[in-house]
Amino acid sequence: MKKVIMSSILAICLLLSGGSVSASGINGDMSYEEGAQRVIITEEMKQREQEKLDSFRKSRRYDSYVTLPVTRYEQETNYYCGPATVNQVVCYVTGTYRQQSFYATELGTTTAGTDMTRITGVLNEYIYEDHYVYSSIGTRSEWLEKIRYSLDCNRPAVLDINTEDTTLGFPYTSEGHFVNVSGYDGSSGTVRITDPTILMEMYGIPYAIYSSE
Repeated sequence: MKKVIMSSILAICLLLSGGSVSASGINGDMSYEEGAQRVIITEEMKQREQEKLDSFRKSRRYDSYVTLPVTRYEQETNYYCGPATVNQVVCYVTGTYRQQSFYATELGTTTAGTDMTRITGVLNEYIYEDHYVYSSIGTRSEWLEKIRYSLDCNRPAVLDINTEDTTLGFPYTSEGHFVNVSGYDGSSGTVRITDPTILMEMYGIPYAIYSSE
């Protein structure tokens, strides 16, 4: 089961250059079998998320198209998408760049990948905020609304995606891979992904478009 991280500008509400990376074996998401902890979303978390979304709907207007200029940093190993993605977020929010090995240590990343439950704490620590939390995907419309909310708050979301479905348009397959969401197109219902793999650059599309359907 894959999970989603969303970001928020509000503290208590809800809210995803080195060596060569090969096309085979991209899997930076540590599975439960490999030792990852399960994300537990409580009823209190769901209620707070809904309250903030309801309040936001009344006070803000979503743009139909938004793009955040998130810089892509190529992941240094097949299993460093977690550290690379965290680096992309922190650099965008604070302007501070750190080595991927630094974030790998903070995240407890191993050759099996990164436990997603570690990502929010590291993000909040190094952007000096308490804004990143876990959120359930929900329905397609709910998922897109959370993405729009995150981007409108000027915070790139973090996704843990499965690209084994080749119809999604990705030039590689992976059972689990961390990426940033850095844009949204309301006319097509798609999002813009800043992917830390070298593959996107190789295929001439450094920013892929991924639909939740």
